[in-house]
Amino acid sequence: MSRTMSSPTVETILNTIDDHEKEIVAFTRDLLRIPTVNAPPNGEEKEAQEFLAQRLIDIGLEPDLFCLDQLEGLEGHPAYREGGSVEIPRDYRDRPDLVATWKGKGGGRSLIVTGHADVVPPGNLDLWEHDPWAATLEDGNIYARGAIDDKGGLAAAVMAMACLKEAGVSLRGDLIFESFIDEEYGGGNGAVATLVRGYAADAVLMLEPTDLIICPATYGCQTLKVSVHGQAAHPIERWKGVDAVGLACQVYRAFSSLEAMRGDKVRASWPLFGQQEIPLPLIVRRFESFTPGGGATPDLCEIQIWTTVMSGETQESLVTEVREHLAEALKNSAWLRSHPPQVRAMGGFLEGTALPTDHECVCAVQAAHRMALGAEPSMGVGTSGDGYIYANYGHMPVIEMGPGPVHRAHAPDEYITVEELMAATKVIALTIANWCGAMDG
Repeated sequence: MSRTMSSPTVETILNTIDDHEKEIVAFTRDLLRIPTVNAPPNGEEKEAQEFLAQRLIDIGLEPDLFCLDQLEGLEGHPAYREGGSVEIPRDYRDRPDLVATWKGKGGGRSLIVTGHADVVPPGNLDLWEHDPWAATLEDGNIYARGAIDDKGGLAAAVMAMACLKEAGVSLRGDLIFESFIDEEYGGGNGAVATLVRGYAADAVLMLEPTDLIICPATYGCQTLKVSVHGQAAHPIERWKGVDAVGLACQVYRAFSSLEAMRGDKVRASWPLFGQQEIPLPLIVRRFESFTPGGGATPDLCEIQIWTTVMSGETQESLVTEVREHLAEALKNSAWLRSHPPQVRAMGGFLEGTALPTDHECVCAVQAAHRMALGAEPSMGVGTSGDGYIYANYGHMPVIEMGPGPVHRAHAPDEYITVEELMAATKVIALTIANWCGAMDG
């Protein structure tokens, strides 16, 4: 607990949040009813950003709404990504980021609390039992696209700030709230824009669905295409060719040992990753064969894989490691020795992050969690997102934490429970008060 946090202050904050449960739920549902679909190259975040900005005005803050297409220096930033992970250049017209600063009275540490306003499309509506834009409240669950990824976390943060104000709390350090655009599909530039705009702090709380597990480390990720070449032949003399599909099956089997080898490596360097059953998951997303026509045997097979990466890896080091592993795993195939699989990166590279588990901001969030919920918090590894932009390019310590488990994200009938929403509001409020330094009155 910070030396400025007294027990009466904690009690007052928590009681104020409990007293405003109906308002917190209503505000969250109102936000979730506003579609904010990111469908590259376009996005529809503006109405929700303006809704959040008005609530920030209501609690006495001055919002900064700025569109990325008008931000000088954005495209020249080293973290700027032209097309994200889907390689589709973005149109940023009329798509604002939102930032608001609660100025501290001095002598405290500053904090950025940040999350993304955009969501993935709801997909096949036949798979939903609830309207994805109705924010239906049923049996203690609020159903909506973005309920946990990531608008439930944003709502909790705004209401945490509102309740701190209502409780008469002042802060010593500055609090910066951010709601940025274009996180989905590996966008990233909404977060980059906040750095270009000049926002920085002593620590960052990234609001992603972790089930309130404190994540000092986060995965990065990369999509790769592995091309396996054979030799075409007429089907009635297929033995005169070299079947690319058969070769690709050998490559496919080598991915298991690649995943295991990478997992062993990360266990040795980052114990938090070792808690996972598979420390660095790798999946095959597409397996496709091609023929030159006329019914010939396949002479090309392309395998698309997606793999997690850890802090310190680069796109170049990953591609090199995959190439070298495949060369070793397939060395007994004379054909593949002379015609090695070609490996290339597809789309942008999302970097990983890692913070020591005893870092002062980790300890501060742990303390806030204990005070808010009366239980010892868990620690883990967060999903790939835009935390790396703040950590690796803004040079700020980043913790990922937010309400709801990640497996509900992007799924039909995505939902957040009222219990999760209230717990997140309390943990975020006490994290702000603990880190920035709360003063009564």
